[in-house]
Amino acid sequence: MRLQRCSLHRAAAKKTTGLEMYTVKLTAEMSLYPLQEDYIPVIKSFIEAAAAQQEITLVSNAMSTQVCGDWDPVMQLVNSCLRASHERFGKQVLVCKFIPGELEIAG
Repeated sequence: MRLQRCSLHRAAAKKTTGLEMYTVKLTAEMSLYPLQEDYIPVIKSFIEAAAAQQEITLVSNAMSTQVCGDWDPVMQLVNSCLRASHERFGKQVLVCKFIPGELEIAG
């Protein structure tokens, strides 16, 4: 999996039409629990789908997967990856912890 570090700043300023707009960052930790015996392919598929997302920093270990980036793309990643995993593999539980802000998520 990709290993990148997020910088430790609260928000990135962007200039838009002369006004400053702040992008809110979000860090999430996810653990997937497929409700079937052959669970490893389900988890690997979920992590691969998450890692394919652009503009998201992802670190995966034996216990969980952490992602950080702009708020909306992180939430969209959780939504799209869980939906695709459910459609492909059926019932599963996704446990998420969300921390507003951008944390360093080194593996």
